[in-house]
Amino acid sequence: ELLLIEQNFKVKIGEIIGGDYQRRHKKTGTIYINLGKAEGILPVKEQSPRDRFNEGDRIKCLVKDVQITKKKEIKVLLSRVDPLFVKKLFEQEIPEIYDKTIEIKGIAREAGKKTKIIVHTKKLNIDPVGSCVGMKGVRIQSIVQELNGEMIDVVRWSDNPKVLIASLFKPASILYIAIDEKAKKATVVVKNDQLALAIGPKGLNAKLAARASGWNIEIKTENEYEEVRKQEEARIAAEETLGISRKHKTETTQPVEEKEIEEVEYQIDESYTLDDLGLPPTIQKKLVKAGFDKIEKLIEVDEATLIDKAGLTIKQAQKVVSIMKEVVDVVEEDVEVEDTKEEKDKKADE
Repeated sequence: ELLLIEQNFKVKIGEIIGGDYQRRHKKTGTIYINLGKAEGILPVKEQSPRDRFNEGDRIKCLVKDVQITKKKEIKVLLSRVDPLFVKKLFEQEIPEIYDKTIEIKGIAREAGKKTKIIVHTKKLNIDPVGSCVGMKGVRIQSIVQELNGEMIDVVRWSDNPKVLIASLFKPASILYIAIDEKAKKATVVVKNDQLALAIGPKGLNAKLAARASGWNIEIKTENEYEEVRKQEEARIAAEETLGISRKHKTETTQPVEEKEIEEVEYQIDESYTLDDLGLPPTIQKKLVKAGFDKIEKLIEVDEATLIDKAGLTIKQAQKVVSIMKEVVDVVEEDVEVEDTKEEKDKKADE
């Protein structure tokens, strides 16, 4: 029977289990939890700095290991600091993650401080970030409460590392991102006054961004990067003078900025098609293939989505967003003219 109980708990390794608080060891700080047919052990190192429990509290934990002691007792090693604990909470609380409509692509955590989680979906009609956060944060609030107020950043996945890394550093303003694909290294350049925001307290934001993305990320200010660039140009010039060719180059992007578009409904004449936007056939073909076959579907789409979903380059995405902004501006101007005319007619009637 003991082996059967052990096996029943072992199949739960990597899953969340709930139990009742029993006691805390005065010297070690270890918390003991009643799991029914076994005793759960939550060591101090597996407790979040925010955790505060009292007798009778129901506690959720991640099962890490199961052991049988010399006294023939089953001990279940638990954790509340493992990043997998947060991932499993998302699976419990977000239906789209549970049914695999939304996939968690990456997660990094500093227990008690902050978690960064990257989400992705192949369905164009679903916003993975919005689905996780919920209206006014309702969905994610239960997870935050379970973590006793720990901050959670939910970020949209992109197979374009420049877009992904820029998203991970929001709200810091990113000027440039230099990518070294071979070394999987990224240099993020920010405005001089944005360095502290990008790095975060004791480098926390930068560390989590690197862990979640899997990239080695270095952050530099605009002045620092300019100095490095000048040194690199001088080195290249010297090599060319000596007849030395460069075998490896680092690609640099232009500013990567994702503008937040206000949630405004615009009415556009249905007779207008993508052809009326004057887009090159290559861009138009990519948009249609990705499901953006009507103008109204492009109104509230940002550059990151176009790059991620339609496979556009940064310049192509910027071009589409720029054209759509002009279209929306025209619509807004038309509405203003009509309103003004109505006001004039009303005044004339009076």
